[in-house]
Amino acid sequence: MNVVNKLLVIMVSAVVAMTGSIAGGMAVSAGPAQRDALTLAMDRAGITADNLGSCSQILLVESAGSRATIYLYEKNDLGTFVCDESMTSSGWVGKGGVGTAAEYKPVTPFGLYPIEEAFYTGNKPSTGLSSFRITPDTYWVDDPSSRFYNQRVVGTANRDWNSAEEMYISDYRYGFVIGYNTRNIVPGAGSAFFFHVYGQPTDGCVGTNEGAVLSILSKLNASKNPRILIV
Repeated sequence: MNVVNKLLVIMVSAVVAMTGSIAGGMAVSAGPAQRDALTLAMDRAGITADNLGSCSQILLVESAGSRATIYLYEKNDLGTFVCDESMTSSGWVGKGGVGTAAEYKPVTPFGLYPIEEAFYTGNKPSTGLSSFRITPDTYWVDDPSSRFYNQRVVGTANRDWNSAEEMYISDYRYGFVIGYNTRNIVPGAGSAFFFHVYGQPTDGCVGTNEGAVLSILSKLNASKNPRILIV
């Protein structure tokens, strides 16, 4: 092998060592370093930093079928969202996965939504969110013909619905309201989407274990304009 060929082999070997690949005799870049889950999820949802406004907390729900991995990100002093790895947990979404939601369809809505009020049935959990206690008289209306559609009501004095979810159940002992279709409500577009305690595929909510729900509630703060991103 002459000197020129030796130099060519050395140069190609060096490039392959740095990039990790070669094709057709030409070195090919391995591309940028792998990006974090939040960046990839925002890309999937078509969300940019401008869409986040003053949001400084994001709960990311990354689905695979009806299973999910849940991450909590918080903006640091440099304005960068950083994952709190101690908050990461496994969980569940709808039996039909994540997609376009509708009433009576077991699909968790895809996209970015406000994290609204926390709720509980017994002792109030530690949280920076506003919250309400669920009682035996607490309902969430899922009848699209009702003027109270996709709203919480207490009691039945003003009942105009044929169906409503009774919220005084063990699964709702801790959780929060996902702000899907809760503003400018569209009848039939889906209702009663919550993040709560649950251990299997849901009818559209996001579920995880009680410890994870309580830990996440303890971190969330309404002053940080928190959002949930479901992909």
